[in-house]
Amino acid sequence: MSCGERLADRFFLVESLPTTLSGGPAPRARGLFRRDSCSRYRNKLKKRKAVGAEHNLTWEVAASCRGLEEEIHRLYLQVIDHSDFVFERLNQAFFTQMDGCLGSDAFFILGFRQENGVKRLVACELVICDKTTMHPLYSGFDYWLKRDSDLYFNAFYKVIEEAERRGFARVHLGQTAYEVKAELGATCTKLYFGRSPQEPDHQIPAVDRARILAAVARVSSARVFAEPPTPRKTGSKPAAVPVHSEAK
Repeated sequence: MSCGERLADRFFLVESLPTTLSGGPAPRARGLFRRDSCSRYRNKLKKRKAVGAEHNLTWEVAASCRGLEEEIHRLYLQVIDHSDFVFERLNQAFFTQMDGCLGSDAFFILGFRQENGVKRLVACELVICDKTTMHPLYSGFDYWLKRDSDLYFNAFYKVIEEAERRGFARVHLGQTAYEVKAELGATCTKLYFGRSPQEPDHQIPAVDRARILAAVARVSSARVFAEPPTPRKTGSKPAAVPVHSEAK
C-alpha cells in the first residue's frame, strides 16, 4: 500500500507545486557538472561566472552565520517580498540557531561583493545535508545587484560545486524558480499536501494547476547534459554523427 493510499482515509490529497532535484543516484565528482553540460549550458556557465567576477563577487562557505544574522535575514526577506509563492516567513533567530541545532549538517554559502575596499554581503544560501543529498533551504539576494551580476545563477553554481566537493549525489533545489533550475539540470518531482475533511476550505493554499504544468514543461524541456555516445557493435561501421549544437 502506498503512502497516498494509507492517508486517503484521513486526508484529501491536493497537488502542490513540484519540487526539483539535480543529480542522480551516484555522487558527482568535482567539476563534472561543468564538464558534462552541453556546450550551450557550459558556455552560459562560463559567461555568468565571468559577469560575476566583473562585479567583484566572491564566495565563502561558513559553518555559522554569527555576526551576519541581520544581513542574512534582510536578504532573505528580499526574496520573500519578490516571490509569487510564500510558504512561510522566518525570523532572524531561525538562522542564528541553525548551527547549534544541526551542527555540521548545516552550513551557509555566502556571496560577497567588494566595493571600494569594503566586503559587503549580497547573497546567502542556508544549506542542510542528509546522507545523500544537499538541501539549499533558504536563499537571500540583494535585488539591486541580482540581475546585472547573474547573482542567482552564480549562487546555485556554487551550491552545485560544494555538493560535488563534499561528494553528495544530489542537490534538492526545491520549489519555484523553475526556469533557473531547468538550466541547472533539474528534474521535477510531484508534491502533495493533505486536506483534512474538518479543515475549512479557505485554509487550503490555492494552486494554479495550469501554472504547475507549464513549470514542469519548462524543466522537462531543458537538455543540460550531453548524452553519452551509443556503444558501437564490434565489426560494424561507424555510425554517422548527427550535427547538433548542444552535442559538441
